[in-house]
Amino acid sequence: MHSPHIRTGFWLISLSALLALLGSLSACGRRQSAPAGPGAASPAPDVAAVQKRDMAEACVEDGVLEPTRVASIPIDPALRVLEVLVHEGEAVKSGKALLRADFSELDGRLRIAESEVAALELRRRVLQERRETVDIVEAEQQADKARAEADEAGRAARLKLDLHGLGMASRNERDAALARRDAAESALQSALFRLHEIEGAPISPEMADLDAKLLRARIDLDLLGKRLKKAAPIAPFDGVVLALDKSLRQPLPPDGATIMVERGPALLVGDIASMRVTAEFFERDAARIRVGQPATITATHVPGRAYEGFVSMTGMKGRRHGQTAVVPVEVIVQNPDLRLKAGLTAEVRIQVDSRQGALAIPAAFVRHSDKGPHVLRIGPGGKAERIGVELGLTDGEYTEVRSGLGEGDRIIRE
Repeated sequence: MHSPHIRTGFWLISLSALLALLGSLSACGRRQSAPAGPGAASPAPDVAAVQKRDMAEACVEDGVLEPTRVASIPIDPALRVLEVLVHEGEAVKSGKALLRADFSELDGRLRIAESEVAALELRRRVLQERRETVDIVEAEQQADKARAEADEAGRAARLKLDLHGLGMASRNERDAALARRDAAESALQSALFRLHEIEGAPISPEMADLDAKLLRARIDLDLLGKRLKKAAPIAPFDGVVLALDKSLRQPLPPDGATIMVERGPALLVGDIASMRVTAEFFERDAARIRVGQPATITATHVPGRAYEGFVSMTGMKGRRHGQTAVVPVEVIVQNPDLRLKAGLTAEVRIQVDSRQGALAIPAAFVRHSDKGPHVLRIGPGGKAERIGVELGLTDGEYTEVRSGLGEGDRIIRE
């Protein structure tokens, strides 16, 4: 059975080891990662000198690479695909044909729609001309005739009035002439009203029905034209073919085949010259991240290569993750050699703070206790003494010392 002193010593050693482990971790990110660059960092020596370094602190998380632009290219069910002109992973230029296809069915539908519109337009034109040449012309002729008769009756009535005043016409003759004048003027008003009514009359039910059919036919023709224009599968921008439906990866018969896609796009084209990486950062780290901050992207599928980018978006809404929360952060990175692959994981390192000429020591030399961080400094006589220090930035390999040590001081690893 172990004595209480042994158990107490065991717990003190465990606590010391735990504090040392916490001290060696970066102050930012849920895990520690060495600075981006070729080769792994060399182990820290047992003795080190305090020296000035340019320090940069970064928050590090993993994210998923996605193209900044993606286009899903559908295949019209009326097309017969004769040949697939691209393969997955192939770089394509904007406007490049992705498939060779037979458009005859769509062309035929378009020609039929054009003929239907032309026939309806002709029929409407005939109805309009018949209305203008029959109804309106007839009403104009009747109005002209009534106008002439009214003029004649008016002159006759004035003559009878004059003769009656001279005693050369009886009262009955005068009254009869006036009655004929009034009747002629009434007939003229009726003819003019009829002409005005025909000219301003609403269209007939037959014309209304024809107009409705013509409108529908024109809409169908326009939609077919747009459908035919979109049916040509071409690359909408410079990019890479990210995916082909399985039906397009199989041999096609000589006369082509109608492609029916069960799920997802038939073709997927993405612009991977610049990539988007979305990673989730803990809220304590996300509070230090701002749009425009520089970022470095590394990926295991591109060893020894670091890509520079910047923060393009920080999420406005987080989600719970255990006892804390995480916030999505988006980084845009250039991919000039097109080696970064969509859908794969990349490490996102966002620089949140930097300082030039900072006094720094290897992070592995720092120990933590209930009194705070400390190091072992070699005194003038070569004796090691424990010195409390105030720490600043850390990049995981080196840690800034803001107070407690001076430039040139030598320290040893515990």
